[in-house]
Amino acid sequence: MPGHQLGAPGFHVVRIPPGPWFVAFNPGGLNVGDPISIQVDLRLLTGEGLKAYGTLIDAGMFQLQVRQGNPPTSEALLQDSVWTFAGDGYRQAVLAAFDQFLQDAEKLEGSTLRPGATEALRALIAPRIPATYAESLYFCYGVFSQGNPARSYVDVQPGMRLGVEFQEWQFVPPDATTSPLSGFVGGATAVTDVVSQAGPSGAPRLGLDAFFAAVRPPQITGAGSGAGGVVDLVTITAGVRHLRACYPVSFPSADGSGVAGPLSNVALLGAPDLATLATATTGYYDRGDAGPSLVGWFRGRAVLRTHIPLLVNGTQRYVPVGTTVRHLLEPWVLPRLPGIVDGNASAALNYRRYLPGLGLAQLYDSHAYLPVTLTGGDGPDSSGADVLDLPVLAGDALWLPRPGPGP
Repeated sequence: MPGHQLGAPGFHVVRIPPGPWFVAFNPGGLNVGDPISIQVDLRLLTGEGLKAYGTLIDAGMFQLQVRQGNPPTSEALLQDSVWTFAGDGYRQAVLAAFDQFLQDAEKLEGSTLRPGATEALRALIAPRIPATYAESLYFCYGVFSQGNPARSYVDVQPGMRLGVEFQEWQFVPPDATTSPLSGFVGGATAVTDVVSQAGPSGAPRLGLDAFFAAVRPPQITGAGSGAGGVVDLVTITAGVRHLRACYPVSFPSADGSGVAGPLSNVALLGAPDLATLATATTGYYDRGDAGPSLVGWFRGRAVLRTHIPLLVNGTQRYVPVGTTVRHLLEPWVLPRLPGIVDGNASAALNYRRYLPGLGLAQLYDSHAYLPVTLTGGDGPDSSGADVLDLPVLAGDALWLPRPGPGP
């Protein structure tokens, strides 16, 4: 409903029936349907960029402009069409415009934008886009999942932890193919940090594990039947700017012997730019061929998950991407009863969202941690989700009530 007031500054989880639940950022005085202007730090622009007055990027719903002045100003503009919610899932037109904006930004790096500006623009803009729950994960982490046609993937980004859950194939004589006890069973889990590395051009590169990023790793020939551990990916992923984990359409059965190829295992696609990554992703799902962007996969039935950090009562925790506020609360509250949320939820939880900046001072700026207002009066949407199904983002902070004094 255009003109609907969002209330106090901060993030608001709202629903305008019969539409879906969505999250919107209000810098102050913003109503539903208003165009959104986001100030962009001038340090993202080169000297030439500061002189290029006008529209640097025009991706329809998303624009980047530089305005003349002393000093000049730069802002990202989101058109009022980003407020149109037609269903509970993805709005393909908004996703496509967002992708185009980031791809266009990469093309300007080295001329009007500084190398690495694209990632900074994404971190700046993504949490400020009015978004359904699914879209908020896409804008921030590239999470996309649908059933028809089937595809699920997530971008592996610096600051995340990548968890690899291996399965071991167990052989029980006398016949490995007919014994009901022969097959895959649970195995070890490897966890590695995803870090950024410096590059000659200034554009960021990815690294798996800070140690391997700091030393010369051993040269390992890529295994044609899939990787056996994290070390097998260090060399073949070195130097890529973007890394995406793609889940296959189908997974081999646990009582089978497994499949060696990437189409039945979680595949890792790496690329120097977002346009190449998008083309490779389409090729992987539509034609079974990601081309040279296929950088690795794990043999057997290994499962990959990405984890992000947040704060619970001041203690850092890593949780899987896709974790919701309700998931954080489930150990302490009643079972799921969609729509049963009291009006004091925001005050009781003191839930805050972190808005990243370019400088270290942002870490200590109280204005960078903004309240998330949970409005519980509109009940579940058509998907069954309610206000507590909001996905958490990296840096979010939840304060649960402390135990009271004893008797």
